[in-house]
Amino acid sequence: MEKLNLKSRPDDICEQHATQNSKITVRMLDDDMVLVEGTAQSLEFMGELFLAIAQAKDTGFQLSPTGAGKLFFTAESSHGLYIHRLEERKGDNG
Repeated sequence: MEKLNLKSRPDDICEQHATQNSKITVRMLDDDMVLVEGTAQSLEFMGELFLAIAQAKDTGFQLSPTGAGKLFFTAESSHGLYIHRLEERKGDNG
């Protein structure tokens, strides 16, 4: 696996994984639980994506099983992902 460049943009991470069959399943498991399921490689992709979003200029990024990013989802996926980073406030410990 290629070493993570902590300055990568979310789009760069997606481009790196586009040819690696890094597919996840995102669906409702029950009324109040979301399942995110994938191989080790797919979950590493998600981890890299979260890290890239944490450092990106933009505060949000989305992937959809029916739109942008659909190649990263299995046919069983019923939901997409919108990942939003909140800006830290002074004196905010989390």
